Order: sequence, then C-alpha cells, then structure tokens
Amino acid sequence: MVEVGPYCPAHGGVHRPFSIAGRYEVDTLIAAGQASFLFGAHAVPAGRAVTVKILRAPARASGAVTEAEQRFLRDAAALAALAHDHIAATW
Repeated sequence: MVEVGPYCPAHGGVHRPFSIAGRYEVDTLIAAGQASFLFGAHAVPAGRAVTVKILRAPARASGAVTEAEQRFLRDAAALAALAHDHIAATW
C-alpha cells in the first residue's frame, strides 16, 4: 500500500512539501513503484496542477547512466511525441 501524503524519497517517509528547481512545488505522493515515484505537484508561479515522476536513486558508478535512466528517457521522449485531448501534456 502506498502512503498518501507529502513524501521524501531520500528519507523514505512523509516530509513537508518540497520544491524542484524553484519551478514545481511537490505536494503529495500518488504512487510508488520499483523504479520511481509519481507525485502530485503544481507549477510555480502559474499554479497549474502537474504530476512529477522521479526515479529512485540507483546504485551506480559516478557518471554512469543506468538502464532504468535510459528507459525513463526513452519513455519521456515517446510521451512527449503524443498529442491528444485525453493524454496529459509532457514537457
């Protein structure tokens, strides 16, 4: 079961909301999988509701790109290429 509420993947538990690059205020954990977390957030300063997917920190050599990171980037590129009224915009 996923714990619903503000979540900090670095510390493994509920934590106050956090900001990503000053562009997104992350509010709640929506889902957690083996490879990533999906959060509800809002864009700053527009306030537009967004979702943010964050990979779990992999064990790797410095500078190396993991298979999970490569898959994440491929998925992001494929989603960004889709445009339809019933598909969330990706950027």
